[in-house]
Amino acid sequence: MPPAILSAGLTGFLKAFFTFDPEQLGSLYVHQVLTIVCAYLLVTRSQLSFQRWWEARNWLAFFFSKLNDLVYQTKVFSVQDPTHARFARRMHHLYLLLAATTMQECVREADEDSFMGSRAADVDDFFGAQLFAKEEGKSERAILINAPNRPLVVISWITEQWVQRQQETPHPPGLAQPCKSGLRVADPVQARSYQNLSEAVLAINQLLKIATVPVPFPYCQMSVITLSLFAITWPVVAFTLIPSTPWAVLTTFIVTLGFYAVDAIASELGEPFGDDSNDLPVEELMQQFMAELSFTRLEEIDPRQSAEMFTRYEAHPNHLNYTEPLRISLGTQEGAPLQDLLQPRSPLLQPQSPLLHPQSLFQPQTSPESIEMKQIT
Repeated sequence: MPPAILSAGLTGFLKAFFTFDPEQLGSLYVHQVLTIVCAYLLVTRSQLSFQRWWEARNWLAFFFSKLNDLVYQTKVFSVQDPTHARFARRMHHLYLLLAATTMQECVREADEDSFMGSRAADVDDFFGAQLFAKEEGKSERAILINAPNRPLVVISWITEQWVQRQQETPHPPGLAQPCKSGLRVADPVQARSYQNLSEAVLAINQLLKIATVPVPFPYCQMSVITLSLFAITWPVVAFTLIPSTPWAVLTTFIVTLGFYAVDAIASELGEPFGDDSNDLPVEELMQQFMAELSFTRLEEIDPRQSAEMFTRYEAHPNHLNYTEPLRISLGTQEGAPLQDLLQPRSPLLQPQSPLLHPQSLFQPQTSPESIEMKQIT
């Protein structure tokens, strides 16, 4: 707004105290080139800033999506016995801590002593003070306050909890023998949790890239220089080409205001994290995740998972019987052995069939006429 007012005031000043013949101005080619360059820089900068803003929002959604996956896997993968509550409470705390530290790394504060020129927000922000209220949280706070990358430290704690739960041997009530693992899924299924952790690290690094790497300074500097030149030269052009003083002043104000408005939008969108009204609502996203996490009730044992579910795993506790789904009726007796189900049912699929031996299709076949000729000779 102030540059537009100054440009409009300059136009009114020229109209009030000077008279100028338009023919003395000569060609407007130089000013046209300046206007095109200024408009091009502003448009490309606005597009780059909008891409940064939208990319940050996408990675936030991706990050919380992976956190929700981990939450539900914690609820479902863990063996539902009394030791599950301890594991679930610890994971509930760490998931909240991971979300809080990630938001702290995104909403950074200026710091001239840092080599990046900024540092993460205070460790107590984004409900961090509530998470560190307990005695265990105080030791975690002492570690995180000096950590160069807080989310990675929390992810290492989460990984340790998963490994520790896997190595436990809980003994649910009604089961003849203890489970071989604290997780009731097979290893390939369990690997999905570690994959979600890895993808969460990817999202965190992408968010840190946007938060710590601004739009290149030379590009912004060139935009400011060309915009300032336009604000100075445009009043002279309006004073010369527009005879009416009110129209010249109004045109100068509107055009200059439009150029500076585009520049202000680009500057605002280029930094998507912060506490401004146009920044991404990271605190609201944190509150939403806390509400969703509380609704899942990780500590509660699923009442549907009784001791009967473990009877399927008595031979190999905590491992699925992959052949059981194959014991179905395929035109044979219900529950037939797996070997019988794999026997070919069609004559074309018998072991002697050429379809099972493709090389036999290319061997020369002997006709009955040729056999009789061989016998005569």
